[in-house]
This record gives sequence, structure tokens and C-alpha cells, in this order.
Amino acid sequence: MGPGDRQIWIERVLERLASSRQAPEADPGSKTRQRRPSARVANSSSPAKPISKRAATQRRTAPAKPPKAPESLDTPIKDLGIVTRPTVGKLSRAGVTSLRELLWHFPRRHIDYSSPTKIANLEIGAETTVVGHVVRTEKLSIGRSGAAKVLVNDRSGLLSATFFGQPYLADSLKPGTDIALSGKVDAFRGQAQLENPEYEVIGRGSDGLTHAGNLLPVYPSTEGLAQRTLRNATRAAIDMSRPLLADSLPESIRARHAMPGLRQAISDMHYPSTAADAQTAHRRLAFSELLLNQLLVLRNRHAWQSRKSSLQISDGIERTEKFLAGLEFELTEDQQQTLNRILEDMASGVPMARLLQGEVGSGKTIVALSALLAVATSGYKGAFL
Repeated sequence: MGPGDRQIWIERVLERLASSRQAPEADPGSKTRQRRPSARVANSSSPAKPISKRAATQRRTAPAKPPKAPESLDTPIKDLGIVTRPTVGKLSRAGVTSLRELLWHFPRRHIDYSSPTKIANLEIGAETTVVGHVVRTEKLSIGRSGAAKVLVNDRSGLLSATFFGQPYLADSLKPGTDIALSGKVDAFRGQAQLENPEYEVIGRGSDGLTHAGNLLPVYPSTEGLAQRTLRNATRAAIDMSRPLLADSLPESIRARHAMPGLRQAISDMHYPSTAADAQTAHRRLAFSELLLNQLLVLRNRHAWQSRKSSLQISDGIERTEKFLAGLEFELTEDQQQTLNRILEDMASGVPMARLLQGEVGSGKTIVALSALLAVATSGYKGAFL
């Protein structure tokens, strides 16, 4: 079970225990007595006794380090308690060392498994999702690690799924378990089957499938870092980072451009409900990136203009007049206006930052050469590339 399912399981056990303590039960001796909670409910071999919520939670989660609420988006992955120590090293090799980097470790693409297919309607070679219940499991002696074979029934037919290198799944996926399988349909001896499909156990209280039955994210990875591990990590990161994600884009701008908030955009980049949601999220984050880039440019330009410490070519126009007069043609009005603006910038004492644009043959070269001449004849060095 994931953390959410474990919590729901514990709450239901506690509710059942509480109700069993309160409900009277008829006694053969014509008296009433309180029913004592069964020790089996809590999976304990100790004598039956009331179990506090805290004790039950600690007992259930003791084997694993509980997730820790991050102080900031820069909290290291190793301090979050959402992945094992070996996985921390693998994530580091993939360039992911903090909560922020994990959130922005976006999928390369999504595989659409959002529409389940009946087993009777499967097509060989198609990417699909099947939802059914496990009817039989077995371990196979294949390769060095072995494999697990799971037989699934969705009332329209039977489908076998083979998990190579994961024989333990034969023990964890018990008969009767409701499950979603997603992958490419192959054929073995004329029968459809799935090899190493993504799977998700479907239980009560589930708030959405992470690994199967949806738009499945495919992440940039590194050797030994499984996609399932990345999906579990990003799911946990999204949940724990919500209080920390402050949206720098004002609501008025988001409304004007029909863009989601930052929290929703990041969630939809990883786990969108539809392909359109993923596109909208990508557009929102791209917009924010470009906007911040432009704001930095403007800030740097303001800093340049405030500094006023550049060289001054105060007589640039006079220094170019003789050169221009010796040409076999006259500058066009646009060319002359452009050159004048450049020379004025060079005389202002403020560092110039201009981009000269024009089609082939429009006169960019003569304008640039004239500006270079003004620099050189003033005793400074310049470069023409």
C-alpha cells in the first residue's frame, strides 16, 4: 500500500474497533457485555486490546522512514524520506538533488492509457490498459532472477502478464486483487499477453492511479532508476510541495491568458487528466520562463543605464561624414536614421545594447562598418564579425 492507502486502512480499522467496543452483543448468560476487538483486525499476534490511533500508525509505518515536511523547495531529496538511500544516489546522477529539481524533472512524453480496453477486444501491438481481477499467480524460473506470471480476468476474457525479474509479485498480487495493467500487447503461442506492464492495485479510497490507467509519464532517467520509482517520487513531491509553491504570476495575467496556477501547472505537467491539460500546463510554464527572462533583461538594462561608465564616442557623426561622402551611393533614409541612433548611443556614456535587423541587401553591413570606423578613429579598438 502507498501512504494514502495505509492511512485509510488504519482509519477503517480504528472505526471498526471503536464501533465494536460500543455495540452490545448478546451473551448466552442473558447478560450483555462489550465485544472485545479482535486481534486479527490489526494483524497482531498479541492479546486483543484497544489500539490507539497513534500506536496503530506507528506499528504500520515503523518499517519505513516517514516522509518529512520540507522547509523549502531547496530541501535535499535525502531529507524528504520519500525514496531509499540508493535511489537518492541514482537521482543525483540524473541531476535531481532537491525537491525543486524533482518537481521540475518533467516527463519527456506521456503514453495515453486513459481508456481501458476489454480483454476480448485487445489488438496485438497496441498500447492499452486492462482493468480486471487476479485469478491466478505463479513464479517462473526464468533467467537469474526469475519472473512472476499473473492471470487477469475482466469478464470478457483472460489475459496473462509476465513480470521478468520480479518474482515477488506472485506473492503480493493475490487472487481476487483488482488491478489495472498498462503496456504493449504481445502474442505468445497465439494468445495475447503483456510483458513487464505498468500495474496498479485498485483499492477503496484510491484517489487516482499513478502507474496505470491514465496518461503515463515517461521521465528522463539513468541506469538503475526505474520509471515506477520516479513516478512514486514525483507524486510524493507534488503533494508535499503545495504549501511552498508561491505563484509569481498575478491572477489578472493568468485570467487574461486562460492559464492555470503554478501548483496546477506543475501537477498537470506530470499527471494531466487530458492531453489538453498537459499542453496548457506547458504553455503556462513556458510563458513564466520567458517573462522572467525578459524581466532580467530589463533589470540588467536599467543597471547599465544607471551606471553610465562606458566609453563615449562623442564625435562619431563627424568622423563618419567623410567616409560616407566617398561612397558611390548615398545611404537610404532608414540606413541613415539607424546609424544616427547607434552613434547617439555611443556618445551617451551608457553601454549600448542594440540588435540591428534587416533582410539581405538592406544595408546592415555599411551601418555596422560606419559605427566601427567611428570607434577606430576615436582611438579605441573594435571588432567586426
